[in-house]
Amino acid sequence: MNPRRWLLLGLLATALTACGQPDTLSINDFETAGDLERLTWRCPYWLEPSTALVVSGKSGLAIDFPAGIYPTLELRTVPADWRGYRYLEADLWAPDPAARELMIRIDDAGDCDAFINRFEASEPLSGRPQHLRILLERIAAGNGGRTLDLAHIKRILFYFKQTDRRITWYLDGVRLTR
Repeated sequence: MNPRRWLLLGLLATALTACGQPDTLSINDFETAGDLERLTWRCPYWLEPSTALVVSGKSGLAIDFPAGIYPTLELRTVPADWRGYRYLEADLWAPDPAARELMIRIDDAGDCDAFINRFEASEPLSGRPQHLRILLERIAAGNGGRTLDLAHIKRILFYFKQTDRRITWYLDGVRLTR
C-alpha cells in the first residue's frame, strides 16, 4: 500500500474514533462529593473545595501539602480511553514561591513502576494562575521506554518532588480536549 493510502487510513481511523465524542471530556472539576471521593491522598494532606481558582463550575480544589518528599495528589477513576482527544488540560495556581515545579505523572494499565514505562513531566510554576496543556502524543510517547496505551489510562498524579514547608496550591478543570 502506498504512503498516501496509509495516511488516509490513519485520518479515517482518527475521525471514526472521535465520532460522537464531545470536544471536552471532564476528568475532574471538583464540584461534587463524588469528585472528591475519586482522589487519593495521604494524611496529613488537606483537600477542600475552594473558590480561589475556578475555571469551570462553582469551585476548584485547594490542596494543602505538608513538608516532605513526594507529596502527591492522585486522580483515580479517570476516563480510560483518551483516544480521539488532543490535549490534557488543567488550570492551577501555586501562590507560594517555594512551589517552583509541579510534577505530572500519567500511568496506563501496563507496568509503570519503572520511570521509563510511564509519562512524567515537570511544570514550572509562576506564582500566578496558569494553564497546563500537554499534547497526548507526548504522553503516549512516555519517557522513552514503551509507548503508553491511550485506550487504557489508569491514573494521573500531581506531586512535588520535595517541599521544605507546607504548600497550598489550587487545581481546577482537569480535562481532555480536541
